[in-house]
Amino acid sequence: MVLATLAIPATADEATGFRVRMAPSHHAESVRRALEGAHERLGRPECRKLFTDFVDLEGRPLQQKLDALRLDGQQFLRYVGFYEGYGHKRCGQARVLAFTQPGSLAVRVCPDVARRDRETVELILIHEMLHSLGLGERPPSSAEITDQVTKRCGGSAKVQRATR
Repeated sequence: MVLATLAIPATADEATGFRVRMAPSHHAESVRRALEGAHERLGRPECRKLFTDFVDLEGRPLQQKLDALRLDGQQFLRYVGFYEGYGHKRCGQARVLAFTQPGSLAVRVCPDVARRDRETVELILIHEMLHSLGLGERPPSSAEITDQVTKRCGGSAKVQRATR
């Protein structure tokens, strides 16, 4: 059994380093493409300011967690797993494209993502990655997080409208 597992050819996830844990589909492919764009955005100095803009549930800047892990935002994005959200109640809520809990490395991605433009999905995945680092909500609200991600990482007003 172990040998059979080792013989499986590399998947796109292994090639890109992103943990997209979804069956092959248009939905999964749109998440992979968006992760590539989100990764590129996280390399920009202005976008990296998100990690000092926000704090975790204990009030520590998210950058402190990254520093403790000896990772940057681009590297941390590769540790987050992106899973199918189909069938989850939250995906049935208006404007919910993805969700996770603060500190969780598992992000559920709703089917609606496949119908959104790549820019919107890139910024939403960064938003969810911030939650994986420990960012809670209320305050800041989900809309405030998305606004800041859009501002820092180069999004447009249409992204803000799509996620409110």
